[in-house]
Amino acid sequence: MLAAEALKLPLVTPFLAGKTAADFRHGANFAVSGATALGQQVFRDMGQDLAILPPSSLDVQLEWFKRVLHLLGPTEKGRSN
Repeated sequence: MLAAEALKLPLVTPFLAGKTAADFRHGANFAVSGATALGQQVFRDMGQDLAILPPSSLDVQLEWFKRVLHLLGPTEKGRSN
């Protein structure tokens, strides 16, 4: 059993499954199994086979995070008083 389930907390929506702000009302999950911290270009430059790497490195996940922030609306800095 997941810790969140044991505590009766809502599970967060995987980013790729959400479409609207309401989908992320409990949070967003950007995790990808096997994702790397380094972008694919680093591996290309090292001559590595990209077929064995997932396309969702940390930089991709950070872009997903920015998209969710944009979807949810302006931040405190962007709000007018």
